[in-house]
Amino acid sequence: MQPIPPLLKFGLMCHAPILPAWQVSSLQQALAIQGVELSVVIINSISNSVLPAAPTAGSAGAFSLWSSVQKRLASKLAALLPTSIEKLVAEIPQVFGKPANNKDNSYSYDLSDREKIKSLGLDFIICFESGCEAVSLQDCSRRGIWYFRFGRGDSRSAPPGFWEIYRNEPKTSGSLRCANPGGDREIVLREGDFKTITGSYSTNLSQLVQESSRWFGQACKDLLNGVERVEPTTGITAESPRRGEPDNLQCLIFYLRLKRNKLRNWFNNLFLHRHWGLALSFSPVQELWQNPESAKVAFLPVPSRDTFHADPCGMAHEEGLAILHEKWNGTRGLGEISGFSLGRAALAELERTAYPGKPPDKPANVAATVPFKVNLEFPHHCSYPYVFRHQDQYFCIPETGEAAKVSLYRCAGHPGKWVFVTDIITEFAAIDSTIVHFAGKWWLFCTREEDHPDSHLYLWYADELTGPWRQHQNNPVKMNIGSARPAGTPFELDGQLYRPAQDCSRNYGGSISIQKITSLTPTSFSEQPGADLQGLTEFLQVDGMHTLSRVGDLTLLDYYRHTFLPSILMYRLKRYLHARQQQ
Repeated sequence: MQPIPPLLKFGLMCHAPILPAWQVSSLQQALAIQGVELSVVIINSISNSVLPAAPTAGSAGAFSLWSSVQKRLASKLAALLPTSIEKLVAEIPQVFGKPANNKDNSYSYDLSDREKIKSLGLDFIICFESGCEAVSLQDCSRRGIWYFRFGRGDSRSAPPGFWEIYRNEPKTSGSLRCANPGGDREIVLREGDFKTITGSYSTNLSQLVQESSRWFGQACKDLLNGVERVEPTTGITAESPRRGEPDNLQCLIFYLRLKRNKLRNWFNNLFLHRHWGLALSFSPVQELWQNPESAKVAFLPVPSRDTFHADPCGMAHEEGLAILHEKWNGTRGLGEISGFSLGRAALAELERTAYPGKPPDKPANVAATVPFKVNLEFPHHCSYPYVFRHQDQYFCIPETGEAAKVSLYRCAGHPGKWVFVTDIITEFAAIDSTIVHFAGKWWLFCTREEDHPDSHLYLWYADELTGPWRQHQNNPVKMNIGSARPAGTPFELDGQLYRPAQDCSRNYGGSISIQKITSLTPTSFSEQPGADLQGLTEFLQVDGMHTLSRVGDLTLLDYYRHTFLPSILMYRLKRYLHARQQQ
């Protein structure tokens, strides 16, 4: 039987057959994909730099704090440990580059070597070193040079994840890019924004490079599936302002800021809590971000201080509106599903008092709501009761990530009575599962409990609601702390599908981003920012929100205000002590 020829051939460019552990992992993930083959290794020097290096500012031989930090990180941080790839590339042809001694630190190659590389018919060359954009081999492969870039607007010598902490930026960014043959701009193949871990540089750096290591394999899958990125980057060009290697004073300031951030994070975690409540909008959904000052929004009854209400989802019926939501049980230290109804008279009164042009100054009358018991009861935490309508019936998928399954329930007449239908996904700890039927298929958006649940978006699809459900071929389809985690019901406007997403970049539940989905197939996914609700958050004078659920012409919201809650303090102290005992 003849061997199957490779579908994707690439070259590897590095300083030596020793790479940081995260780069080796990236290479191994790509080579594990059927049809991907390493055809040549291009070595540009005998030394290897674990972090981007640049000449130290000041006179030759001057002491550099940053150099000391680099050495310590390279020897202590698992993601940066030098790892040999000699066995991996033992049978692979090698080509050696020579320094060109010009200002862009590029390398030159013998004509015979260039012809040898061209003859291999490479799809691309992946480069694991600084300054790959300047390499003179772009024309030796069909898709140019691929390389990693960290930070936004930083120089190639900037330490990954450093300046984001130094500047107190909420997001730490990275991308896998392509310098096309003859192109004067970069194309982003994969990118991600991660929450900046302000109290630990080593943790922030590990998160950045370890998650970035997944992009190489994902980009290969994109090509194998016929998905090609053609849009150039926006805002980062050769002329962009750049931040390079820190000097000694900046390193000292950075150290002091790390200590300050640790103390601030500890204090906020223990004593600054979010008290969640619900609100109802009578305005068209697009008005919430286009003209937030004109939106007609009413606050619903505020729960007592030992509990909170969040994650609302609604069911319209002849008598009015039924609302399911998470109710925090301070005694048990977990969330439960609860519900209440608003009759037609109550809705009319809420709409009458929800004057546009000024934020609501008080919550609705408690007597206007009629609570009811919901039979969705579990021994573990439960939240986000996602309700949707199909074939004139209401269905619900409560978030039960601790059970590692996604369960489907059907309404049995009363909004508090639900009948189990089936587990549509098992052995997967899905968070905030959100279903929509679009373009002839069912789609389920979620994050995953054990894989950065605030920033890594997973996608599933099926032909029928009850399955079988399949994972998207390139999960997680998105890594972005500002627009990944689901935040309510997707909706269509003018034939375009939009998806509410949580913006957790500054803190959990900080705001809602409205994402415009531009590609949704079993092999491709892309979306772009359409709007955000920061203006509405400011207008309502609340500190954040993380759910937007449409039900007919109405929109349910949740929001929080910062306060001190004794029940949350005790809950967090118990978790901290339990974690200490497990160590």
